[in-house]
Amino acid sequence: MLKKVLFFVLSLTIMVGCQNTNLDQSNSIRTDYPITEFTKNSTIIPTIVETIPVSTVFPTVEKPQTNVPTLENPEITSTPMIAGTDVSTQNGTGYLLIDHSAVDKFELIPDEVVRQASAYRVLFRHASVGENLRYGLECLYGNYPNRRPNSCSNYYDIKYDFSNWSFQFRGNPGWIEKVDDFVRETEKQNKEFDVFMFTLGYLDGLDGTTFPEISNDENFQRLYIDKLEALETEFPDKTFVWWTMSLAQEGHQNTTKFNDMLRKYAIENNKILVDLADFETFTPDGIRCIDENQVPIICKNYTEEKVSGHLNELGRERAAKMFWYLMARLTGWKDS
Repeated sequence: MLKKVLFFVLSLTIMVGCQNTNLDQSNSIRTDYPITEFTKNSTIIPTIVETIPVSTVFPTVEKPQTNVPTLENPEITSTPMIAGTDVSTQNGTGYLLIDHSAVDKFELIPDEVVRQASAYRVLFRHASVGENLRYGLECLYGNYPNRRPNSCSNYYDIKYDFSNWSFQFRGNPGWIEKVDDFVRETEKQNKEFDVFMFTLGYLDGLDGTTFPEISNDENFQRLYIDKLEALETEFPDKTFVWWTMSLAQEGHQNTTKFNDMLRKYAIENNKILVDLADFETFTPDGIRCIDENQVPIICKNYTEEKVSGHLNELGRERAAKMFWYLMARLTGWKDS
């Protein structure tokens, strides 16, 4: 119990450690492509260390106007958006799983599909791990105005323009408040976006300290599923993507049970599911990471932290590739 209490206290002090860092002078490529505002105003995120965080202000990103096709103008493109593996409609039917295997399929995405996926308007509500993902997408895009951040790898291509995807930093209230936030913001911003999603973090699934437990059957149904299903019913012309909960360096039964419950629900109810926990618990070589109790944890390949689970350079890049594969599949493209 003392170990879990200490873990909880430490976790609360590291919710967001995203700060600016210096840039190196390598890997800069001049292009004729415009440097979009979301890149020009980017927040450079170093590997997060477990210290008491300073107050960080995340910039509001202004998306440039674009004339590329959107979901509200389907006549511009013949490729429909899908909501499932074998379904080519927009009516919300069909099950689609995006897990660790998606990373290796990233290179298969055709340029035309990248362009179509880039045109979709996405709302993503998140906290620190979601901010790691957003930064990974910026590194993947790579059209920085001066020098490339040293916290990005050498890999990038300016075709991966995600300026129509709005990553909105929500912070870390309780998991119930996160669900309510997503419902409220979707209702408020529904006309501005086509695809809606949000994430829960490892702090929402700690054993013995997070109440009410999200993996409790009644809580899961009444405070999570029912609210999100009502939202999908309210906006049947929008696409919703569900996400499993991210992991930490110590396994938690509450997190594991919730993720298993959500996986089962997604299969039985034809949902689009990004299995972030599955991504985090497999090394690039396909080896699964578990703790001494055989509970899934984030692999050390993807984080420099000793307790928590914020993504390092490799984790951010691979998560960004997984996200692009998700968006490519939403265009109707299939890799096989």
